[in-house]
Amino acid sequence: LCERICPYFAIEMRDKITFDPDLCSRCGLCVSKCPTGAIQMDLKEMNE
Repeated sequence: LCERICPYFAIEMRDKITFDPDLCSRCGLCVSKCPTGAIQMDLKEMNE
């Protein structure tokens, strides 16, 4: 589910969740929509 939420395809499920920071726009959509709360974002990094 989480990988389908990301419009930038930055999240991929394999044996575990993989994340590509180069594709991420830091929109926070994955964090707000993940039903299990498995994804977190560091607000300090977002503001840099």
